[in-house]
Amino acid sequence: MYAARARGEWDGFTVHPRSFHGAGDSVIVEARYSGTYKATGKSMDAQVCHVWEVKDGKVTRFQQYLDTAKFQDVMGARLLNS
Repeated sequence: MYAARARGEWDGFTVHPRSFHGAGDSVIVEARYSGTYKATGKSMDAQVCHVWEVKDGKVTRFQQYLDTAKFQDVMGARLLNS
């Protein structure tokens, strides 16, 4: 989630890093996102994991893993049943 977009759509959107793990050229960050989605007024506290790959002091790749069902619920999106 891009920080600028998050600030526009969320009140109090914050990333709370919990722990950092080095793994070769990667840094894994366990964190939580919190905030209130403006369009629905729903708040959330969701666990996330970021994986940053770094080469020569520069970030070369970023991947985040998060509870998408929680985000969809807070944002008012409906999950499709198969």
